[in-house]
Amino acid sequence: MEARFNADEMLAMAEQIERNGRDFYRAAAVIAPDEKSMELLAELARWEEGHESVFIKMRCDLPDDQRALPLFDSNTEHELYLQAIADTRVFDMRKEVTVLARELGSIRDILSYAMKMEHDSILFYVGLRGAVPPEFGRRKVDDLIKEEMDHVAFLKKRLAELEAATA
Repeated sequence: MEARFNADEMLAMAEQIERNGRDFYRAAAVIAPDEKSMELLAELARWEEGHESVFIKMRCDLPDDQRALPLFDSNTEHELYLQAIADTRVFDMRKEVTVLARELGSIRDILSYAMKMEHDSILFYVGLRGAVPPEFGRRKVDDLIKEEMDHVAFLKKRLAELEAATA
């Protein structure tokens, strides 16, 4: 099936990715084994809320005549790439977040899962970046990519600390 995305749809997808991440972190915070883990997960949820706000603003700032226009030719590899990412696992919440967090169980497993999802969101945003014209906020997408990279580094550091503490 051929997919055609317009700017409005792409930004809506980005908003949903951030909401999914927020919901995951909130659900994980509720079952966190200790106060420190709960605070960490709550902070990550707030980061996702901030990213969602950026995409909401970008979407609101789109001129009406640009909302329905396809961002690019639907036969390009670029669009197929974005479709593949969107269809797979960027904080894929087909499973209820509380169930997912409980299944992951340990804070180590929760953070490992979160790191993978943050990485997948970077892949999606790199594709989105190429589709967003400079005048519609490409620089904002660059900033979000950098922040998501910081999230991955932050999570990796926290995982290393957990490993060191249990060694």
